[in-house]
Amino acid sequence: MPVITTQKIRSIFGDTFIKQLETLQPTVTDDRWKAIPWMTNIMAARQRSVKEKLPILMWIMVGNPQGCT
Repeated sequence: MPVITTQKIRSIFGDTFIKQLETLQPTVTDDRWKAIPWMTNIMAARQRSVKEKLPILMWIMVGNPQGCT
């Protein structure tokens, strides 16, 4: 499979496309959620929430995580 380089894309679409493509790339600040110390034990999370006076965010899913129900 041939490798598509930035130069090849620029020769086909021009600089405008490259600039638009760069704006879609994730930045360092987009991954800040990964630094959150996620907890799987709701009781431990509740105790920590009370102790640190912070809210709890609960992410609940029903069914197959791939959407194949």
